[in-house]
Amino acid sequence: IIGKICAAVRLEKGGGEDDKKTKAKHRLLGYPIPAWSPSPRVQGVVQRGAKSAAQLVAVTFLTMCIAASMIPGFWIVNFTSTHLNTFSAIVCGPLAFFIWALSLMLMSLTAKWSLVKRYTPGTHPVWGFFFMRWWIVHRLVRLTEKITLGYLTGTSFLRSYLVAMGATIADDVSINTCSVTDFDLVFVGKGSTVGDSVLLTGHSIERGFLVLAEVNIGENCFVGSQSVVMPVTSIDNGVSLEAMTMVPVGVALPPNTSWEGSPARPKEK
Repeated sequence: IIGKICAAVRLEKGGGEDDKKTKAKHRLLGYPIPAWSPSPRVQGVVQRGAKSAAQLVAVTFLTMCIAASMIPGFWIVNFTSTHLNTFSAIVCGPLAFFIWALSLMLMSLTAKWSLVKRYTPGTHPVWGFFFMRWWIVHRLVRLTEKITLGYLTGTSFLRSYLVAMGATIADDVSINTCSVTDFDLVFVGKGSTVGDSVLLTGHSIERGFLVLAEVNIGENCFVGSQSVVMPVTSIDNGVSLEAMTMVPVGVALPPNTSWEGSPARPKEK
């Protein structure tokens, strides 16, 4: 019964002829997990212990990846200080940092395509096998954001990295944020501008599940600084989002409209 009620509500808000009468400004795409889905059952001691062990393995592997990315830089500093002098080692310090930053980018690319391959819409139990692999890649990418990608915002190098990670971003897009996750689920159309510190995320954690879904931004759109675009969202052509606007899960914004606030609401003229 609850399922039928929720389906009817989504159908009512989903567009069609009724929109002309109600003058609806947006429509609901549907929540990633239906409201009537059962929550995960309470886990026993053995299950909790197994998940703790999985977390330990994931953290250990992540630490090893980070340490491995530092090896080339440390080798350069050690080589110059041993075979030349301390001053040479100090001069080579920035080079060592650059190599570490580059190593992190290569490490995150390798981890993504070897552990996860392509992100696809779906739900996965928290700390299941897929979640553990997703978490390792996610943390590596977040570290890469802080060390490397932040310096590349607004350049073609950042777009190239995001495309290499699986995102679909048109050639002429101006992207000024490195906070992009779940890359294969992110689509940005021609002529669009993504502002500084915008978060484009294709995942959410809902009642014990990792939910992956698409983020679609059409052509000639503008996403203001520090805005947040959640999964299962569709921003149609010509949409403008003011700074610090949050587009919540499951919302589609109609073309050639302006929005502001959290959650997003039509901009007052």
